[in-house]
Amino acid sequence: MESSQGERSLPVAAPGRHLRSATKALPEQARAHNRALMLQTLYHGGAMSRADLARETGLTRVTISDLVAESIADGIIHDIGVRHASGPGKPAIVIDIDREGHQIIGIDLSGTSKFEGAVLDLGGRVICRRSVSLPVQPGSQQTYRAASDLARELIAAATRPILGIGVGSPGVVRGDGTILSAPNLSWQDFPLEHLIAGELGLPAVVSNDADVALLAEYTFGRARSDVMLVRIGRGSEPASSREDGH
Repeated sequence: MESSQGERSLPVAAPGRHLRSATKALPEQARAHNRALMLQTLYHGGAMSRADLARETGLTRVTISDLVAESIADGIIHDIGVRHASGPGKPAIVIDIDREGHQIIGIDLSGTSKFEGAVLDLGGRVICRRSVSLPVQPGSQQTYRAASDLARELIAAATRPILGIGVGSPGVVRGDGTILSAPNLSWQDFPLEHLIAGELGLPAVVSNDADVALLAEYTFGRARSDVMLVRIGRGSEPASSREDGH
């Protein structure tokens, strides 16, 4: 199928991990979607030329050129040099994600005695780690304050502009980052993502801790598409209610 600009809906052919949809969206959503598609392809496929990106994504060269220029201005992409070529024609300029130009923050709320977090570059390299102890008498606001204090420490420790904050929380987490139930943290219908983003002024994503652990392994580790994660932790149910041995 072709759009009004003659762009085809093609799957991403670049090697690597595909964590977003590889087809194009409706016209009113196209620019943001196409930028995400372009960045995903470059991130997982590695350095390539603008023509390579156009072929891999199915977007026109004009669209790719526009999106690349925008991303270079934002500091997300940078030129890394001219590709050596033996044939005729002008050598292509190769571009890549600037993996050290920005940083991200990851926070793990699944610990039984402390929350842990790290500042990472876009390649997954840990820049620094921090942790805070859980409050002695946990309550919804006390545990939230511990999490936000940790986030502030990590923001202060970052050495590059921060793109966003990712949080892994135990319990049942809704798609909008609301913690529907996390008894260990005294959270019930708690809008953690909304609060973190609003207080710290940065994009935030909150998901279940097991889900984000699997996503990290799939993105930065060597996990295959059929990987299975087994996570063991301490629940909040009293021992007297588990006498059946389960």
